[in-house]
Amino acid sequence: GPGNDRGGFAKVIRYPSKWVFKCPQELPPENVAPLMCAGITVFSPLKRLLLGGDVAASAEGKKVGVVGLGGLGHLAVQFA
Repeated sequence: GPGNDRGGFAKVIRYPSKWVFKCPQELPPENVAPLMCAGITVFSPLKRLLLGGDVAASAEGKKVGVVGLGGLGHLAVQFA
């Protein structure tokens, strides 16, 4: 759990079910991995700041600035 894990170096992990979700089997792991790391890094603040934490809410008409279009920035632009 939190504070006691070894991240990507762990052989197994155990977290509360509300923290995880199952990826569709048709998505190859090499395509999912970047979304689990860089994707969540930018999606989380966008969700919190633009939607107030409510994924079902609308961000229509709101603006966001993205500095840089590298590994994180290009995903932020796609999500925003």
